[in-house]
Amino acid sequence: MTRRSSVLLVRVVVAMLLLAATVLLPVSGADTSAEAQVAPDGSRSHLTQDIVDREPLSLGGWRVTIEATLDSNTICHTLLFQCVVEPELNPADMVLESVQCLSPGWNQIQITLPGVGTVVDVCARFDHRRAGQDQRFRFVYRTAFDVGTFSETAKFFRFPEEFFFVRAQDTITFDVSAQADVHTECPDTAAIGTTIDCTVRVEAFSNIPTASVTFTPPAQLTNVALAADQVPGDWDCTSLTTCAYSAGGGTLPIGTYTFTTPADVVGPEGVVDVCSSVATAGTDIADDCDEVQVYEDDTDTSVDIDKTASVTQVAAGGALTYTITVTNPGANAATGVRVFETPPPLLEGAAIRFVSGDGTWTCTSAATLECTAPTFAAGGTATFTVTGTVSASAAPGAPIVNEITAEIANDPFGPDYPA
Repeated sequence: MTRRSSVLLVRVVVAMLLLAATVLLPVSGADTSAEAQVAPDGSRSHLTQDIVDREPLSLGGWRVTIEATLDSNTICHTLLFQCVVEPELNPADMVLESVQCLSPGWNQIQITLPGVGTVVDVCARFDHRRAGQDQRFRFVYRTAFDVGTFSETAKFFRFPEEFFFVRAQDTITFDVSAQADVHTECPDTAAIGTTIDCTVRVEAFSNIPTASVTFTPPAQLTNVALAADQVPGDWDCTSLTTCAYSAGGGTLPIGTYTFTTPADVVGPEGVVDVCSSVATAGTDIADDCDEVQVYEDDTDTSVDIDKTASVTQVAAGGALTYTITVTNPGANAATGVRVFETPPPLLEGAAIRFVSGDGTWTCTSAATLECTAPTFAAGGTATFTVTGTVSASAAPGAPIVNEITAEIANDPFGPDYPA
């Protein structure tokens, strides 16, 4: 599934609207009680967080590095509705030191919380593209406490939608008293019939008696063979999924240890958790999982969609036409193709039609505008138009936000979080 959007402004645009569009203002009191997986516009977003580093400070306390991963097909507009990933500014007993936007297209900016004047560092995207798969962000916190459990919540939204809802959020809880941290890292996607490599990183903060590290793959990953990266290493990995520390009576000294395992990818398709843990005398003291999207490379394909408007500003009562171009770059024919949208309230009498190109399309115009085709050939292109009239009562400066979606049955990344 891919989505492309257009934002039009009714003629006589006021300057304050454009100013507000570049000042991202998160609002206290927004509804963030649960992770928002599916937005009202049908787009899907998923946010997860992991501890990737923890170091003791010389005067006591800890510096903790959290990495957030976002998968979302939400469009990040250039004016209104920029995408924002925001770490928690003041979690209990922690101070936010820095925000890093690790993926291309994201910019570190500062926003001001309304009413309180607090400046917050966030990552923002406003390039009229989708937020993207496997987008990475890093938040560094410090705490003066040597022991205890701490929590932090990150959220993903589009300004000014945080006034109404947050598209995705994640709360991570961790114990700085733990003897060790563990981090699992696998590829974001894995094609059936291929081999991938997963890594496990263990950081021990005290000596761990009878230490062992275990890799727990899902059924879709076979022929795993966990091995310590130290050569030579003091690890017994003959059980293939567990490495037991063998030196010094099995007591693992303070330090960082890494492991790698290949894995053959088998079906069925779907999102799976790949987990690892570190234990003392058989009792887990830390664990971590990573999500992998397993897909069928031989039959799946993807489609692209582009949308342009006949004008960039339009008068109330004026005619408006959007041109939609859908392409299938391959490598296979797309099946069960559906191109659809819910027209915005300010666009009256909206209708969609197939204009030219590949495929046999059936179009209907009702509360939802949609065109469907049973198949769409690899390398194919299809063009559609959406026409309508801007409401005569539209206020000057009102934005017309219009999003079109292309959905296919054999999307390699599945219906939930497409590429």
